[in-house]
Amino acid sequence: MPEPSPSTPPSLPASAEATTGVSAGPPAPAPSPPLFPSSSPAPQLPPSPPAAAGSPLLPAGASTLGAGDGVPAGAGAVTGEAAGGPPEDRRLSFGEHLEELRSHVLRGLYGFALAILLSLACQDALMALATRPHRVTMQRLEREAHPDAPLSPSIYKLKVLEYPESIMAHIKLSLIAATFLSSPWIFYQLWAFVAVGLYVHERKYVFLFAPLTFGLFCVGILFGYFGLIPFGLYYLASFGSEVVEASFTLSNYLDFFLTLTLVVGLMFELPLVMLFSAKIGLGSAASFRGHWRAAILVAFVVAAVATPGPDPVSQCLLAGPLIGLYFFGILLCSWFARRDAASALAPSDPAQPE
Repeated sequence: MPEPSPSTPPSLPASAEATTGVSAGPPAPAPSPPLFPSSSPAPQLPPSPPAAAGSPLLPAGASTLGAGDGVPAGAGAVTGEAAGGPPEDRRLSFGEHLEELRSHVLRGLYGFALAILLSLACQDALMALATRPHRVTMQRLEREAHPDAPLSPSIYKLKVLEYPESIMAHIKLSLIAATFLSSPWIFYQLWAFVAVGLYVHERKYVFLFAPLTFGLFCVGILFGYFGLIPFGLYYLASFGSEVVEASFTLSNYLDFFLTLTLVVGLMFELPLVMLFSAKIGLGSAASFRGHWRAAILVAFVVAAVATPGPDPVSQCLLAGPLIGLYFFGILLCSWFARRDAASALAPSDPAQPE
């Protein structure tokens, strides 16, 4: 094998050329001119349309936001449960709404059952508290009829006409007391279910209206207990003649007591319901004002159905506050609408002080 000539340098491998930067081959050709001269900018390719969520290009639950949309590149831009966010950020299906309803109803029933057990354990004290307006009214009527005669305990005792009537009356009173005792828990479960179906910007009203619901319910019960029941009992018991002897039964009194306490407490929620409807866009003060005639008719129909007796006095005792609460709800909606309009115009008003 012939030896290489000493005047010819040995050739280097390609890796060595890349490392040392020395090439023993022929000189590199001159660089070709640029495809686009510097005077003319390179054409911009149109952006590719974003892939739809749920397509094979994106995982399920991912959004189409990129680095230029206000999120950092590589952040994943996944919302809802896919990014570990709260489950209320996504829209629930009809089956999931039914499951939520079942869950809140069961929780409310558990609290109601516990309140029934507490009421049955204190039934004697509850019966004395419930019959107090009757005792006060009978004593008042007795003093007006016989000012100098001593009061007899028999004048304010309620009668029972059947053997099981006393047991059923105590059970009915326990149910009434349990409804009042468990009302905060029941109202909480109600508003928790309503909040699931609302948008995020509407749920702030739930935290405002949930405490007010129980507060208005208590105000309605106290108004019926200290105002409507004594007035209604006094008028109904004093209406008669001397040849008629009044005898009141425990069952009828508890029906009257139930109507003018729990039913009135629920009626006091009407302004709050109207305001909440106006806040989420289901109504307005103008629409409520335009249906005031129908509201008066509905109030008397509701009073006729809710009252235990056919007498017009009980119906008026129930329909009167209901009508007043309806017009109070209109004033409340109007006031909040004016306040929201003023707050919306405040930032754009240059004369508004900082």
